[in-house]
Amino acid sequence: MAGLYIHIPFCKTKCAYCDFYSEEKAEHLMLPFIDALTRESDLYRNTFPPGGEKLGSIYFGGGTPSLLPSDCIEILLQHIFLVYPSVSEPEITIEVNPGTVNSETLAHYWKIGINRLSIGVQSFNDSELSLLGRIHTAEQAEQTIRTAHRTGFNNMGIDLIYGLPNQSPRTWRKTLERTVSLSPKHISAYELTWNQSTPLGKQITSNLIPTPDKARVVNMYLWTSAFLNHHGYEHYEISNFARPGYRCLHNDGYWTDKPYLGLGPSAHSSIGDKRFWNVSDIHDYINVLSQNRLPIAGEETINYDQTLLERMMLGLRRKEGIPLAWINRKTGEVDRLIQAGLMSRETDRISLTTRGFLLADEVALHMAALPE
Repeated sequence: MAGLYIHIPFCKTKCAYCDFYSEEKAEHLMLPFIDALTRESDLYRNTFPPGGEKLGSIYFGGGTPSLLPSDCIEILLQHIFLVYPSVSEPEITIEVNPGTVNSETLAHYWKIGINRLSIGVQSFNDSELSLLGRIHTAEQAEQTIRTAHRTGFNNMGIDLIYGLPNQSPRTWRKTLERTVSLSPKHISAYELTWNQSTPLGKQITSNLIPTPDKARVVNMYLWTSAFLNHHGYEHYEISNFARPGYRCLHNDGYWTDKPYLGLGPSAHSSIGDKRFWNVSDIHDYINVLSQNRLPIAGEETINYDQTLLERMMLGLRRKEGIPLAWINRKTGEVDRLIQAGLMSRETDRISLTTRGFLLADEVALHMAALPE
């Protein structure tokens, strides 16, 4: 099955840590953006999904997709189903930020066929939310989750961030305990990433706030895995945990090399050996599509060796790991990684342990570089 990602590039305010493309206070561009987005989807009408596949997942990401009026989301979904063949009940996810939706919005989402929410909570500590530049409080986040439950959303994910400057294991534990008490089916726990271009990164590099302590962050990660496993969540990918049967199908498609198309400014696509990405400016995006041209900013074709490396790196992110045959005669290195507690082997497959997940990319690059 193929996946469709739709980038909604609108935000009330940019979060202090975020370097994804979005625009603040750009509501006047929403209608031209919807028109451009439908034009872009039309231009792929005869080429996507490829090879007779069907659309199995749709993901509205951002930015803050829940800032877009729900009527616009409905229009987009109706158009998508006219353009692309899909399975009978595709997974349809929308990212929601607390403080941008109410019971009526959520009820409309449910009515138009959205069956999965990804709620950007990030923390249940108000001081941490302020540091991150979030617009909601911990109480607003909890009320959004409870309202979504009452609306009928059974399949719901909560996004969290750990490893913040000055974050203690105690405050992180309280966030996780409160999260589990709300019974989401999916939890994503991401280590804070930052760079010098973001407000938070500038504060860290200027020594206005401390750099997160790496040893503490590692311990938080290991404790998180044990805690969520104890509460019935499967650690199925480096940063993702799910109740049985509730993995995110869309993201799992990324990690298992399924084709996906990205629509919207800055969106990326992967179809066969082709990788391409759109312009990262909404004005350029709208202008190019007004001329019925694709807004592609760059593209590449990956060769056989790159394909194998990509599959290895993505496969080692998942609980299931990769086939032992992918590494040919490098079993001696596998044995060393097993002895180091970073990898496990089960018949004809190898996978990383929880501690090994911390070094997933490094392990994949190391394995790929070894001589046959």
